[in-house]
Amino acid sequence: MGEGTTTAASDPEHFFGVVREAVGALERAAIAHAVIGSAAHVAYVGECAIDDLDVLVRPEDAEDALEALAGAGFRTESTDPRWLYKAWMDGVLVDVIFRPPRSFRLSDEAIERRRRVAIGSVDVWILAPEDQVLLELASDAEDAPWHWRSALAILAKHQIDWSLLDRPEDYENRLRVLGLLLYARTEGVSVPDAPINRILESASPVSTSLTVGEDRGAFEWTTKRRG
Repeated sequence: MGEGTTTAASDPEHFFGVVREAVGALERAAIAHAVIGSAAHVAYVGECAIDDLDVLVRPEDAEDALEALAGAGFRTESTDPRWLYKAWMDGVLVDVIFRPPRSFRLSDEAIERRRRVAIGSVDVWILAPEDQVLLELASDAEDAPWHWRSALAILAKHQIDWSLLDRPEDYENRLRVLGLLLYARTEGVSVPDAPINRILESASPVSTSLTVGEDRGAFEWTTKRRG
């Protein structure tokens, strides 16, 4: 079916009218969701081109989400049953994403933490900043380096519940969070010691802690083997 031909820049009134139809269809069907992608970037970081609408749903809700959009007049496609469906209305593309990269999922806790914001002329649900950071890290790749910078910008611009950033269950994602937090300090973001030390404690066979000097420029590592 191709990609969308109408964007927020080319015809904002029409584009956001279709966005309103899409999120309205999901809400009427009581499907928990969050707007992600470039629209969420605008909400958390700043201006960028919005070429389509990216919506995150739970895997078990993906078929119902596509059915709800079809019932609202969208043309739909089961593009890739592993992670992605698509829908179109009058040149506007909606991506229904239900298995993002790595292990990020729209959990019950993430649904409870969502925020209601206005994007364009439409009120939508977006992830809490902490969950958006974790999604950006999960999506970071060699051909999509902007996700790392988006995660860093969210840490710098928004009040963060740091305890929510040291919870990824798998080893790789914990290390990704650790790398971001350490790098954020070099960019002047005031990252506290606690989340870094909790990740170090859970990811290492030795007990490790980090102490930072008052000028946040001096790092001191303390390690000891557990047991």
